[in-house]
Amino acid sequence: MKHKDNLTWREAILNVLLDHEQTEVTLSQIYSEISHYRELTPNDLQFTYGQRNYTHKIRRILTDMIRNNEVIRTKKGTYVLNNRLK
Repeated sequence: MKHKDNLTWREAILNVLLDHEQTEVTLSQIYSEISHYRELTPNDLQFTYGQRNYTHKIRRILTDMIRNNEVIRTKKGTYVLNNRLK
């Protein structure tokens, strides 16, 4: 899929969340839409522990964003930008 820019992982995740600013975003939506903003490398597409490497990166970055109060996890596997709730 053609990506808009080759952004950092964090910027790409933020852009996916901004695309759905009015709604909650599921983890599976983030996985499927991340390639719109970031080119997935062959290493990203390799499997580790039964999942593609990029899914581990996305979850780790989302965890950091939650700790920094940038993103809110509304329920299991569902996220929303914190500033939308203010």
